[in-house]
Parts: sequence; structure tokens; C-alpha cells
Amino acid sequence: MNKILSLLFIIASISYPLTISAQTPHVCGLTHDDQEVIYHKMMELRSRYGDNLQTRGAVAYVPLALHLTASTEGFNRVREAQLLTFIDSLNATYARNGIELQFYIKYMNYVNSTELNETPAALSGYSRANAQRKADAMNIYFCTDAGDGSIVGGTTLGVYYTAVRGGLPYSADWIYIKNSEVAKGASPTIEHEIGHFFTLPHTFRGFDETPFKPTAAIPCAPKAVLYSGVSYNTENYVRTGTDANCSTAGDGFCDTPADYNLGFGWTTCNYNGIAKDPTCVAVDPDESNIMGYFPSSCSKTFSPMQKAAIMNDYTNNVARLYLRNGNQIPNQTAMTLPTLIAPANNATVTSFTPVNLDWSDVAGVTGGANKESGYVIEVSTFATFASNIASLVSTTSNVSLNSSNTPAGFLKANTTYYWRIRPYGTYKMGGNFTSNSIFTTGTANAVNEIQGIKDFTVSPNPTAASRSLNIALTSEKSLSGVVKMYNATGQVVINEVKRFDMGYSNQTIDIQGLSKGVYILTIEADNGVLNKKVVVTE
Repeated sequence: MNKILSLLFIIASISYPLTISAQTPHVCGLTHDDQEVIYHKMMELRSRYGDNLQTRGAVAYVPLALHLTASTEGFNRVREAQLLTFIDSLNATYARNGIELQFYIKYMNYVNSTELNETPAALSGYSRANAQRKADAMNIYFCTDAGDGSIVGGTTLGVYYTAVRGGLPYSADWIYIKNSEVAKGASPTIEHEIGHFFTLPHTFRGFDETPFKPTAAIPCAPKAVLYSGVSYNTENYVRTGTDANCSTAGDGFCDTPADYNLGFGWTTCNYNGIAKDPTCVAVDPDESNIMGYFPSSCSKTFSPMQKAAIMNDYTNNVARLYLRNGNQIPNQTAMTLPTLIAPANNATVTSFTPVNLDWSDVAGVTGGANKESGYVIEVSTFATFASNIASLVSTTSNVSLNSSNTPAGFLKANTTYYWRIRPYGTYKMGGNFTSNSIFTTGTANAVNEIQGIKDFTVSPNPTAASRSLNIALTSEKSLSGVVKMYNATGQVVINEVKRFDMGYSNQTIDIQGLSKGVYILTIEADNGVLNKKVVVTE
């Protein structure tokens, strides 16, 4: 279920699309059944291990699999730099609350699937998510919507799906987050959803579907609410004595005051409404609790019992062994900024595709096949990077901008571009970009740019990775050049020096081990660059 802004709408099941007049509700994706699963798991662990915060004396690091989804054509993906800031905010919240958990990147996974990007809560979206799920990390999918697209009048901002869901041929246990939440840079949505992941229910459990709206005539909450024929007692405001039921009603915690979803529609962090509990005692909810629904700007804290429940689940829940086993302390090196080397600032480059960018190495950037550490490159025609942006990640300190790793038509001739780099580690996210550098493109498309070259071919194309590529050309004179292949993110995956004799000549390169995808093959010589797109099918 998602933590939302000042106007929100809570729904216990995705199957109930409701609207409220005079406002556009944001709709929660957590079903009532899912909340009961995590509530009962939380109560079971508390009965066995108690309510005291279990301290380790050291931080435990939780691995994350971040799935950056896009449409099948590659559109509507969250920007990597915003995502890094989002994770930084998550870690700051847990540290501020004294919870000995921090989160680090184990996978930065790119998924092109319209079903997962636009309707992740539909069965086809679930199936795509399940296919991408990593078994040794907390899986978080970033999508344009976190629901199934069927909600009338609102969108789902975030949802945690439990490992037990009726009608699915597999276990879920993952989180969806809406991209717009990431764009804010800091949002309680992810903290709220991870709270659900670690078995925390809402502070207002029992009022998810219908928030209590007191009136002058009826200021006192009902003694119970009904879900699917099951009656749930309403939590009283008093914490001790004969009327106290905080350990069995509401969220089951006695240090989170009775709420009844009073944050619904409330616009400030100071509740001064007229709501009273079933015994007609005035209530005073905790507006700052992350698991409540007051405005996002209020949401900063977990209660001591909530913190204990989080650590209880992490430490003692056998279903969380995959978070604890085999994971090491991530690299703690703080990020420094690189020096941008090429193109030189204000330089004009020969071609408009490809454009090769180069910068100095940064200590602590370890790269990795899963992009768990690397460099975020942003390029834009605007110095503010407000729009028309190409955003990509490289695990090395260079990248080739081309048609396969930038939006369609992004690279144009005789155009000025601004570019910047933000390094990041698996845990130290690096909060800053370098200052902007500027380059202007030329008129050449680098295909057949080298003078005296004709009949430049690469075959077979498309090809299987188990085969070799044959590079053939006819040249007016002998040519030595560096043959490189760039993957879709601009990373160099092949780098070999080859010599081509005068006249017709050919060379082969071994491409075994390359993943399925689109690559750019270049021959870089002293007098220019040749460029071909290569498709690896399997």
C-alpha cells in the first residue's frame, strides 16, 4: 500500500474502483487479505521474540534489485539519478530512526515490457515481474503506474505484494513504485512500502476501505468495522485500563495512537479535528508516522514497537533468509566527482552519431555486470536538464552516444548539447553531478566516414552469439583501426586492433558470450570512424 500526499483514497482491494467528489484520489494497491497476511506474521513473530528492539551493534545491509521498467519500445523509464537520490533518502530515514538496516544496490535491471510498465498489477504484469525477480534481493519495480490501470479517478503510487496471493501460479513478495514518486527525489512511499515488506500494517488498520469521517452529530467512531463478513474491533484511544485494546485492535501496537485513517484529506501535520474513539474520548493520531496517511511532508518516524517489528522480521523470519545469507558489506568509499575529458568544453565534434564521451576514473566505482556501481550520464539540449534528456549508465569511464542508447532522433547535426556525470557506488550513491560541459555536433553520420572506404559490411547480421562476425571492406589503402562493440548502454564489450589491406580485405572477431540485444560496431582509425548496427539474436 502506498504513502500518499495530502489528498488520498484508500482502497482495501483493487477490485473496488471508487471516487470521491471534489478531489482526485490516489488509490492504494494493498488488498485487505495482503494486510492480514503481514499483520498475522508480525503478531506471530512478536509473540515468539517480543516487542523490544533487537540491536546488533552494527548495521545490516539489505540487497536491492532495482527494476527500471519501460514500455516495450523503451519509453517511460525512470531516470537513474533520481532513483539514486530516492535510495539515499530511504537510507537517511532508516538511519534517522535508529534502525540498523541500510539498503544497497545489488542489481540495476532494465526491463522493456509495456505490461509491467503500465499495468504491473494485472496478471500479465505479475508474470513479467516474476520472470525478472532476483532470488537474493528485495525486488522493487519502478513503473509508470503501480496498479493494473483499472482504477477510476486515481492511480496507485506504490504497493507491496505478499508471498501469498490467491490465483497466482507463483509467490510474489515484491514492491511496485510509481515513477512520479521517484521524480520527487525523496518520498515516504518507498519507506512505507518497505515497512509493509517487513510486516508493518497501517496505523489505521480496519479503516483502509472507508476512512472515518466524524460529524458534529456523530463524532465517535464505531466499535467495529466489517470486512467480508468479518468484524474488526476499533482501537480505543486509551492505552491502559479496562478500555485499552491497543494490543488486539488497529495495527496491534500500543505506541501508535488510534488513527481511523484521519489523515485522509487532511492538509497539515496537526490534526485538530473532532474525531473521538468508540468510548467517545477525543483521539490524537500520530501525524508523523510513516505507516499512517497524513501528508507526505509529515511522515518521518516509526514508533519503537514498529522498529522492533521491522528488525524482528529481518532477523527471525525464515522467509527473509535470502536477505541475510551470502550478502557482504558493500563498498563504503564516498564518491568524488570525475574530470570531464572529451569532448573538451565548447568543442565541436566531427559527427553527430556516434559521439564518444570520456572522463576520469573515480575510486569506489567498481562497475559490475549488474550495473550495481557505475556512472550516470545525462545529456540534454537544455542547460537545466529540464527536458529532452538522454540518461544512461556506464560501468566504465567512457561511453559512445549513438542511436541504440539515446531516444529516437535525439542526436542531431549542428546541435549544442550539455552533458554531466554522476558516479555511484553500490551503497554510496553520490549526491552530485559534475558541472555541465558543452559540445556541438558536426554534420557527419559516422557510417562510412573514412575516406576511400566502400562496401563496408558486417555479417552475418543478425547473428547468434555463438558465431564469429566477419568484417569486410574495400579500401583505397591499407588501414589499421580499433574495432569496438558497444552495448545498448554504451559500454565497450569488445576492443581489438585489426589491420585491413588495400583493396578487398576482411577480419573476424569472436562474439561468444555476448547477450541478446542491439550493439554498435565501430572501426576507429586516425582519419575517421566506421559504424554499423549489429543485432545478436540469442
